[in-house]
Order: sequence, then structure tokens, then C-alpha cells
Amino acid sequence: MQDQFPCPQCGNPLAKPCFVENILFEDNLQLTMDLLESRINTVICSLCKEKITFQAPLLVIDQKEKEMLALLPKASDEAETELHRVADEHNLRLQICRNYNELRAATFRWIDKRFTPVMSTLLSDEANRLTLEQKVTLVTTFFLRIYKASLDGFLPRVLHFESDGPPEQLDQIGRASCRERV
Repeated sequence: MQDQFPCPQCGNPLAKPCFVENILFEDNLQLTMDLLESRINTVICSLCKEKITFQAPLLVIDQKEKEMLALLPKASDEAETELHRVADEHNLRLQICRNYNELRAATFRWIDKRFTPVMSTLLSDEANRLTLEQKVTLVTTFFLRIYKASLDGFLPRVLHFESDGPPEQLDQIGRASCRERV
């Protein structure tokens, strides 16, 4: 059957997933987190638990940064020319990536631009002057999911924060923010 393939580890027949072809970064939180947590276009074998990732073409667009990342596992002059045309047409910077690790790494600068200012505010004296409503507005769902993914080990600790407070203060803020959002 065309829609199945054998698990490379144990041979168990697996259904091919429906491939995600594009993601609006941050706007589609679930797909963004699937990409960042290495779950995009993957199947897990029910018998041996092997995770199989399909290197399928994928576009990730960050409208705030006016940038488009394109996963093209196989070089194709025609596809790259078309991507450059589309990027120019929409005034987007284009970066072509050849695998998921490269694609994920390219998103880290986007995460850092959204995460670091919020965390810097939360770790500063300014946080004490914010109302609960202002803190909840500042700590978005995206911020919390990125923070959790970092703590769970899905994202490398590439995000660095400067604070006069002790490192434990970061965890206290994270736990308090999660409780405030619920």
C-alpha cells in the first residue's frame, strides 16, 4: 500500500503522516511547538517506539521579522528560484535550510527576540511595579510554551538573561506565571 512504509527499526507497517507544508511562526502555536520540539512530520512506531522524521519541504514564515525559512532537503534550482521570487514579492528575507535541525536553529533568533525582553522585564525591579494584569499580558502563551520547552530540554539553553537576582528567581517567576495564566 502506498500510504504505508515499514519501520526502519522493526519492520512494523506504519501509515505515512499528512505532511505540514507551512507554518506561520507563533500565530499557529501548536505547529510552531511541533517544529521546535521535533514533532513535525514525524511518526512513532507503536511497536518499537522508534521516531521517524520525514524531511519534507516546509515553509516557516515570521511576519513580525519579515522572514521566511524554507526547508528544502534536496537542492533544486527551480524551487529555490521560485522561493526567492515569492519572498521578494512579499518583502520577506529568505533563508534556505537543508534539514530540520538547521531549520529549528534558524528559528532560535526569532524566539530570542520575543523571549529575552519579557524575561529581562520579569527579572528586573520593573516587574514589582507591574499589575497582575500587566504581568499576564506580558507573559503570553507563546512565552510560556517556549519556556516550558526549554526546561523540558526540547530547546537548547541558548537564551541568556542578565539579572541581578539569583538563578532560582527565573524558576520562581516561571512557576508563578504559569499559575497566574491558569
